[in-house]
Amino acid sequence: MIHHYDLESVSQVESQERYVCYFDGGGEATASSKINAHLGVAIGTETDQFNPILQRSIHLGIKTSNQAEFLAALCGVRIAIQMNIKQLVVKGDSQLVIFGLNGKYKIQNEGLLPIQRAIQNYQQFFDYIDFQFIERKYNTIADGLSRKAK
Repeated sequence: MIHHYDLESVSQVESQERYVCYFDGGGEATASSKINAHLGVAIGTETDQFNPILQRSIHLGIKTSNQAEFLAALCGVRIAIQMNIKQLVVKGDSQLVIFGLNGKYKIQNEGLLPIQRAIQNYQQFFDYIDFQFIERKYNTIADGLSRKAK
């Protein structure tokens, strides 16, 4: 269930400043309850977060919309680890993902639990990590990257 979509090489950062990762998952409806899914991830420094140093658009195939959102967050966290980022703020417009990772929501869906657990396990690689909910209108970079992956 855990995919390795983000294994392209990335440049490692030398700075220990705080970075921000915007993520978004989405897709187009299919004949079933699933979607033809894609994700977008943008990572930038906290001081210049709207000028990302890394952008990814990835097509996921057939998934649920919630799987696409969780996989987008997972992809962002994994890329941040590959970049040697030690302080990360993860921002997304999915309440389920953000509040599930913050412990405010209990994730019970068997299709989402392995992804949530993977993200939680990766937290050990950071000196600081925080998950913050943002309104959709503030997530335009990641949304645009997700739509680009169609």
